[in-house]
Amino acid sequence: MPRRAKTETAKKERNAKQQHNPNFQEEHFVAPFPVLAFHPSESLVALAYGKSVRICNPSTGSLASPTADEDKLQHSETIRTLAFSENGEFLVSAGDDKLVKVWKTADWKCSSTWRSPKKVSSIAFSKDGKWVFFSNKFGEVHAGTCSSAPPPQDAEASSTGASSEPPLGYLLFGHCCSIVTDTKVTSDGKYLISADRDEKIRVSKVPREPEKGAHEIQSYCLGHRSFVSCLAIPSNIGASRLLSAGGDGTVRLWCPEDGTLLDTLALTEGARALTEGDAEDADEDPACSAVVAMATGAGGVVAVLLERSPDVFLMQLESVGDGHRLVLRQRLRCSPILAPCSVTFDLQQRIWVAGLSSVKTAEEDQDTGSESVTLFVASPTGNTGAAEEPLYKPLTTADLSIGDKRVLPMHQVAQSLGACFGSLSTTALELEEEGMTVGGPVPLMGGLTKRKISEAEREKNKANRLDKRMKT
Repeated sequence: MPRRAKTETAKKERNAKQQHNPNFQEEHFVAPFPVLAFHPSESLVALAYGKSVRICNPSTGSLASPTADEDKLQHSETIRTLAFSENGEFLVSAGDDKLVKVWKTADWKCSSTWRSPKKVSSIAFSKDGKWVFFSNKFGEVHAGTCSSAPPPQDAEASSTGASSEPPLGYLLFGHCCSIVTDTKVTSDGKYLISADRDEKIRVSKVPREPEKGAHEIQSYCLGHRSFVSCLAIPSNIGASRLLSAGGDGTVRLWCPEDGTLLDTLALTEGARALTEGDAEDADEDPACSAVVAMATGAGGVVAVLLERSPDVFLMQLESVGDGHRLVLRQRLRCSPILAPCSVTFDLQQRIWVAGLSSVKTAEEDQDTGSESVTLFVASPTGNTGAAEEPLYKPLTTADLSIGDKRVLPMHQVAQSLGACFGSLSTTALELEEEGMTVGGPVPLMGGLTKRKISEAEREKNKANRLDKRMKT
């Protein structure tokens, strides 16, 4: 049999086995999950779920949706990341369709569209809001302008009048085929920080001309024992600092300029064992849950979401001598959310958590098989000193007001604000029709956690390798 025919046969056999493998997800599929972003200076919250984006004004309850002039520029697959520019002029959305769309917040029209070679995993804006940086699952970080994109470089398509794809972003740098999980720009705008699946955090200098690439590396932040899932830049602490969190269940504080690890806070017993080196396999322990989202607020407050946990962990950066340390202050239940997915702070320093909850019948209080987008909101208590006092409390109906106006339309309970985003709810049946399945918590970290295989399975895989079979 010719070598090419053997290769094709081996691929078919491997694909047939993978279809029956519970650890295999076709095209690395991850179910849709809600993503939140707040405008930096106005009372506007953006929520993305599936292929849709909704903009809500909490003071009026009014809804808006970004619009594109042509259907081909709409998102065709799940949106994974959402962010406002620091000046509030733009909102960017990106995800599994490999498109990065920049929207003008003045009229919610598309300002520019860029294309990524692979699915987009994270986005960040330059300090001046003129550039958007986006990473993908192949380990590349690209850049694109916000105001307008150059015409597609497709002479053949232009001459024939056929539609062409948006232009590719300018390549800045790569992470050697490791999935880039998050990107952030420091508050002074000097550094572009990128984290990846292989436990690394790279600090690069933001180039003056991003279209020519980013070749200067300032430092590396090394110390995580598993993949790095998210980054955050703390504000108002008087120094340039970086927060990171990941699959080892820890939150770490860094000095990005030289890569120095300043403090580590383990959120679970498994994470503590892994950090202290007492258990080599602690990352396999369910107690060592991965951090899925993190956000920072005023006063050094940090909100963290853990996989398989319905709580939001609240910690604070406390001053110690000339530096800071991380202190866990509160663990707040995000009822009725079962799977918290995204967290952010608004202008009033309230914490917003978006997630999925099961829809129940009013008569029998039984699950209907539906998953609905639910929002949880908590307000600061005003306590800043006493360690034993809580930092935040869940909002009640009376609290949800600005003057004589309700913040958002209410739906059954104060914490469930999904009524104004009702069009974003989905059911298990609808997902099945699209070839998707939902069962249990959203597998946010499913694409990052490396599957463990036994030594026997490893030897079997080696024996089935094409080069081994050709020798025999």
